[in-house]
Amino acid sequence: MKSIKFTQSTADLCIFIKTGGVNELVIVAVYVDDLIIVTKTPQNMADVLTQRFNMKNLGKLHHCLGMNPSPAPKYKKSDDGKLIGYSNADWAGDYDNYHSTSGIIFTLSNGAVSWYSKKQPVVALSTAEAEYNSPSTATQETIWLRRLLKDLNCCTTKDPTTIREDNQGAIATAKNPVHHSQTKHINMKYHYIREATQDKVI
Repeated sequence: MKSIKFTQSTADLCIFIKTGGVNELVIVAVYVDDLIIVTKTPQNMADVLTQRFNMKNLGKLHHCLGMNPSPAPKYKKSDDGKLIGYSNADWAGDYDNYHSTSGIIFTLSNGAVSWYSKKQPVVALSTAEAEYNSPSTATQETIWLRRLLKDLNCCTTKDPTTIREDNQGAIATAKNPVHHSQTKHINMKYHYIREATQDKVI
């Protein structure tokens, strides 16, 4: 791929990016032995890759990772181009083992670009702790998304990414670890948010 002027993404090593003239962007995602090509001229790029590699063009994407993708959503252009994260969690929502569930969503130019809902791997002892664990995980996604967007030459702002969180205890703990006796049991990986806050990444 590098020989035909593609650059490998630093955020995801299975993504190759090629930029050219005005508004020319080609993204090739590799999954096992399949390629997904995202470009305004997919047939031209498929022809180039077919000449270079032993491959078969299967046409438009109809099935990927167990999903049938619908046509790409169309978002209205936004001038701000800001990446914004939203984070939330329930507390002890699983009545079998009392684990909480984290939910995050990220928007870019007012359109959703990344989201998930996942059970937390540890039992939270309070709503504040459950809510603190969620934006810590969202911080990891923020770092990855910022790296990927930088590779794609979009949204390369140096400003911190906003993560919206509604629990004041979680926000206070992320900004200033003053309640050491109440947070010392929290797994160290969840304190990653403090460093990212201090470094003005979020």
